[in-house]
Amino acid sequence: MYESDAESLRRKHLAERSDYYSADDFSSLKQSASQDYPINSFATNQLNSDPYGFAFGGRQVELDRFGYPLQASSNAAESMENYPFNTRSLESHSNYFMGSRGQLGASDQTERSQRPLRVVHVGQYMFVAGIESWLRALIRYSDRSNIEFVRCVITGEVHDHRVIRSMGIPVEVGRAAAVQQAARDCDVMLFSGPSDLKSLLGDVKPTASVFVAHGDAMWTQRILAETRELIDHCIAVSKTAQDRICGGMPSTVILNSIDPAHLVASESRTSVRERHGFSEDDFVLGYVGRFSSEKRVELLVQAVRLLPKNVKLLLVGWGALTTELMNLANELIPGRYAFATAESSLGSYYSAMDVHCMVSESEGFGLSMAESMFCGIPLLCTSVGFVPDKLIDRVNCAVVEPSPESIRDTARLLLEHPQWRNAIAVGGRRVIESFAFPQRMCRQYEQTLRQVWRDKVRES
Repeated sequence: MYESDAESLRRKHLAERSDYYSADDFSSLKQSASQDYPINSFATNQLNSDPYGFAFGGRQVELDRFGYPLQASSNAAESMENYPFNTRSLESHSNYFMGSRGQLGASDQTERSQRPLRVVHVGQYMFVAGIESWLRALIRYSDRSNIEFVRCVITGEVHDHRVIRSMGIPVEVGRAAAVQQAARDCDVMLFSGPSDLKSLLGDVKPTASVFVAHGDAMWTQRILAETRELIDHCIAVSKTAQDRICGGMPSTVILNSIDPAHLVASESRTSVRERHGFSEDDFVLGYVGRFSSEKRVELLVQAVRLLPKNVKLLLVGWGALTTELMNLANELIPGRYAFATAESSLGSYYSAMDVHCMVSESEGFGLSMAESMFCGIPLLCTSVGFVPDKLIDRVNCAVVEPSPESIRDTARLLLEHPQWRNAIAVGGRRVIESFAFPQRMCRQYEQTLRQVWRDKVRES
């Protein structure tokens, strides 16, 4: 059962290793989190009412595995009076009666298929990154009559309480006990890590387990290899990720989406540029993302050095390589760069750029590419993420090789041909509008999770 007193919940257990980041990256994140963001073992929005049915105001209510009262009254009004939580579910299913604990009978399974699937998400970290943006959009825009997110479980020790609060559902930090309880409380477990999830679950298995391949690099491959026996279905965020990660497994491609609420421009282009030392006559190349080795941000610094003096660089992000990149920029392009961090209102930063650049070694999807294109900013990129499947070089993006010279040559063409640059921006936005709104992504997840769950119920 769940109570409002966070201290009554399980203590968090810290992860002993990092599956997603290098040792330097992990150390930097851990230090930042411990210094700036005090962590609680259980974090959730402090709301007056809890539509998900987990904060009971101190009332102790015995629940079944789906979060419903074990002795629900046949009178809907009486039920809501006695149990003033999860009223949406009680109103929708006032005539539903739970049987004994444990396996659902055939009639229960039929009823279950007609009401929301209960979904949990398990991951290793939670901070400002692409996975968290994907998860927040999935929670925010899903149809709650189809799927209902119960909670998230974080198994590692690096998390940002501001991101946790933004999820809008309970978030628990824990290891085996937390993961096992989540598996008991859900119909479908979505996960992207950790690699030791199998040992954390022990003998407890959710009805259905779905792995989400957010990338195509070695850490995603390692996680999938070590959790393969748990996986009933794999969802890849791009065709490239599916081809490289999901071979031999039942899989579906569901492209990620942007979240328009995350792209609000709270400041004008002129104001952002002035605040970072850029004039309207400057041609600003920009980057939004994590400062890590696979992003190859140093190539942008080296390319700007080869371009005219009015070409500047705006780097928006964080990561273990921040200091190294600052030192490189100060050495190669002094007075021609600025660093910034942003958690929301990213539209302000995108609008300050003339070209957004993403020259990564690999991307599962490439969220910042889609975000910048939606904001009407032309994209200069390597052929990663959704680029090979959705974009056409020189039509709605500008594809480069991962070298300072290739970036320089393409950036110069974009600088010297503003009409072509604007055409790429218009074409890019049209492509993003064709597939990247969150409602489309959520409907696909709802359909896929429902089908996977039904198949598992039939098997059992």
